[in-house]
Amino acid sequence: MPDLFISYARGDSRDFVARLSAALEERGQDAWVDLEDIPPASSWNEDLRAGIAASDSFCFVISPVSVGSAHCRAELDHAVALGKRILPVLHLEVPDAEVPEPVATRNWIPQLGRFTDDFDTSLATLVSAIETDLDWVREHTRWGLRAEEWERRGEDRSLLARGSDLDQAEAFIGGGGSRDPTPTELQGRYVVASRRAATRRQRQLVTGVSIALVVAIVLGVLALLQRNTAVDQKHQAEDQRAKATSRALAANAFLNLPTDPELSVLLGLEAAKASPTTEAESALRSGILEDRLRATLQHADKVYDASFSPDGSRIVTASEDHTAALWDANTHQKVADLEGAAQAVFEARWSADGSRVVSRSDDGTVHVWDGHIGAAVSTITDTDDPRLSDMVITSNGSQVVTSGFVGNKVRVWDATDGSLTGTIPRKNIGRMALSPDDSYLALAGDSKVEVWALADLRLRASYPAGQDGPAAVAFSPDGQHLGYGYGDGTATVRSPDGSVDAQVHHDGPVDALAFSPDGTLLATASDDGTARVTRLDGDTLLASYTGHQGPVRAIAFAPDGSEVASGGDDGHVDLWRSTSGALVTTLVGHATRVNSVALAPDGASLVSGSDDGTAGVWTTSPSGGAFKLDASVRIGDEINDTFSSNGRFGVFEDDSGGGDAYQLRTVDVASGEISDGFPLSPAGYLVQALSPDGLLVPVSTGDGVDLHRTSDGSVAATLDASGANAADFAPDGERIAVVGTGGTAAVFDAGSGALEQSFTGVDADFVAVAFSPDGDRLATLSTDGAARVWDVDSGKELQLLAAVGPMTPNSQPLGRVLFSPDGKRLLTSATWETGAKLWDVTSGEQISSLQGITAGVFGAGFSPSGRFIVTAGYLGNIRLWDGQSGRLLTDITGDTTGGFAASFGQDDRTVELMVGTGEVQAGELRTYTCDACGDLGSLVKLAKARVTRKLTATERATYLTDE
Repeated sequence: MPDLFISYARGDSRDFVARLSAALEERGQDAWVDLEDIPPASSWNEDLRAGIAASDSFCFVISPVSVGSAHCRAELDHAVALGKRILPVLHLEVPDAEVPEPVATRNWIPQLGRFTDDFDTSLATLVSAIETDLDWVREHTRWGLRAEEWERRGEDRSLLARGSDLDQAEAFIGGGGSRDPTPTELQGRYVVASRRAATRRQRQLVTGVSIALVVAIVLGVLALLQRNTAVDQKHQAEDQRAKATSRALAANAFLNLPTDPELSVLLGLEAAKASPTTEAESALRSGILEDRLRATLQHADKVYDASFSPDGSRIVTASEDHTAALWDANTHQKVADLEGAAQAVFEARWSADGSRVVSRSDDGTVHVWDGHIGAAVSTITDTDDPRLSDMVITSNGSQVVTSGFVGNKVRVWDATDGSLTGTIPRKNIGRMALSPDDSYLALAGDSKVEVWALADLRLRASYPAGQDGPAAVAFSPDGQHLGYGYGDGTATVRSPDGSVDAQVHHDGPVDALAFSPDGTLLATASDDGTARVTRLDGDTLLASYTGHQGPVRAIAFAPDGSEVASGGDDGHVDLWRSTSGALVTTLVGHATRVNSVALAPDGASLVSGSDDGTAGVWTTSPSGGAFKLDASVRIGDEINDTFSSNGRFGVFEDDSGGGDAYQLRTVDVASGEISDGFPLSPAGYLVQALSPDGLLVPVSTGDGVDLHRTSDGSVAATLDASGANAADFAPDGERIAVVGTGGTAAVFDAGSGALEQSFTGVDADFVAVAFSPDGDRLATLSTDGAARVWDVDSGKELQLLAAVGPMTPNSQPLGRVLFSPDGKRLLTSATWETGAKLWDVTSGEQISSLQGITAGVFGAGFSPSGRFIVTAGYLGNIRLWDGQSGRLLTDITGDTTGGFAASFGQDDRTVELMVGTGEVQAGELRTYTCDACGDLGSLVKLAKARVTRKLTATERATYLTDE
């Protein structure tokens, strides 16, 4: 099968593609190009489609002609439909807006400039991308072709997978939750159909065995022996059938994981019920980590509004079903039905002190309620205005202001008794807002916005505004800005003096806007399908988010301003970075349009209201709340740190004293106790290693390495190891391996410093080293991109792995190499790579590629059982992976905190991190507990406690049928 299908436009890329194809061929890559691979009499379209299907990856050559070519777009669409890995190659510059979405959202080759600017380097990057996780890509192609043939021949049962072939197919589906390319819906249907056919065959076997059992009883003494055999066979068949059912349900759980995580959890529970297979455990764990829905607050009709009380203890919802409702935010139980409206309730808002809630309904009434128990306080009815356009309530809940469509007046009311206290005769006021201190009232009407003093109802300012009616108006939390958005797609922000601080332009109506908590950023949502964040100081567009499919209706900032939540007609709630627009996560669960989003004051929860008649309560934790921060200890301003191999102790360089006054300190992980440490000489630096008992630490002097006692800093031994880059103590602490520049690698006695073994023959700098768990082998990583496994006693090289790409110019020569607890697997990474790799030590074969780790892996660790891997990158990306397959399980933290050291505690459920936060690396030792890292039994309990529903009748018929 070809390695690569190249899609391009002959009009401007023919010569370039010819050169590219030839260069790829020289590098051993088989590229499918239409100039050579289509016979003269063949059917052009059919051959193209077949070529795409048979190729492992799809290369789209970006040029002015290709982005506008219907043929190129048809090829691209077919590749996307087949779930192919898309590799965009930039030949000629094209405006971003013209690039097809499936190409625009991938990493381009090269990332900067054009391919021909540095053809050789770009070619190397392309080849590396083609070969990344190649076994997986080929498996994807294999099952894609099998599934296509099955579908093309009318789902012929004879083409279904059987036996070990089926086991491989299910393993492929189960292992693809986070890999690129992901399994397609067609591949999933093919595997499910194969399992169902196998189940039918097994059921027939069980039936046959049962009949044989009856016959055997009649046959006498011989029948007794036959009966025992038949019973065993029956039990085996039933056990196999249960396992097959469990695996099929687990495969379906993985298939539903991206689109309906809660359904994935429910199917994982059914898989565990059928049989406690490893596939069931994996599916259930993945579903728990991905599912962020914590409760569904049910109404009888559309939910227009949902928000948390200022203290986060209550949630209020407003619905088309003529009611608002008050809910306990912790238990998710209803506190009170806020009834009294004859028509739909459009809005429900809190007073800033949380004492009261005010709701507006389509029958022209406003109701004021007690914010704690939901008791009615007053009802406000404007007889001149049977329909109200908006309402606001003062901070202390004492006054309510309304605006109307008919009477064209703005009214001020006493919230306690509903009496009228003031009137502003103004027409066509669509939206209103109160300043945080209640001093000013902003009125947004047709083509202008006015600011009135609430105390005396006098006009203080008037500004021209957009057209087509106001959609939103708001004051910033500090009261220093006024923002308003209109149907013509404009959003404007003004200072108290009336000057324009920022102006945002969308291609469709502005539906919502929000200020960041510190008042420095404005977020806008529009019908044009985008949401944007603008910095007010300088009117700078920071982010433009395009992840929604359709209009964006609601928007809100997280309490710390780092993330934005948006909801749209696609039924999704997306969380994304406010400064970059990078997607953090998509909260999937609503069946239709999302009307409102709001975050709890602590940022840990989010509530959304939807046309599907529910308000969803979600956790914002990237791990679905599975990881909980148990402890955080300030450990100085560290710049270099690591854990002992057993995770019991940590060591770090502390420069909180300023200048060159570095102190080398240790920390007891269990107690958090930090040693006084000892000063490093100006030329000394920590060689990242610590003895298992925490008593010895290596420090490079340039000419050698001194082993210091952590108790007082005295030198216990001196090692003849110049240019040291990395070190590791043997598990028993009696030896230490040191590697460095010029291919130097050696093992020393940790007590005396005597040289025990040297490792030679490598013409590159070593950057990482690790002992195997039994201490008999050593693994190294060097700047030539190779990892090697050595025999410690003989110094002989046992295995050579092409772990990473060779170090590029200006890259930091840092890396990681780590044995699994059983010594059978090896993890390798380098800071000049964007991922890590997992290897089978015996065969030397790559198991998996851990992709998407920005700036490489600085810290990593296997869990004690080897079931999990934790990695920490310099720019964040602190993640949990499956230790057997290398599949990504979850992000542990949601921030961009840099992680410098990572380890597990004494069990699989405890993760230890040393991280740096802020511009100065303020160091912290963090301890996390993982609820989803236990055994299958604990996962079942956790899943049952979290799910908000049961399988529907349709879902049961689809997934639990024996047919």
